[in-house]
Amino acid sequence: MKPIVGRGEPPSESDLEALLDRLCIGCVVTRAEHSEVGRRPGVFDNPWLRYQGTTIRLVPNPNWTESHLAWITAAGLLEPR
Repeated sequence: MKPIVGRGEPPSESDLEALLDRLCIGCVVTRAEHSEVGRRPGVFDNPWLRYQGTTIRLVPNPNWTESHLAWITAAGLLEPR
């Protein structure tokens, strides 16, 4: 929320929608995989980087946006099919 909070005015609906599309992400992980991530936060530029350096891998999903696909690939999380 940092990019839209503190501007002195309430965020617009489109600002909120863009932020949620960017950061409200997820994948199903096992309990062991979750413990690998710990409390490592994501970063605004690539929210998937929090999973980098773990055993977590993602299979391609046709519903991913181009942005998320690029971020997942950049984080090295894409499992080839």
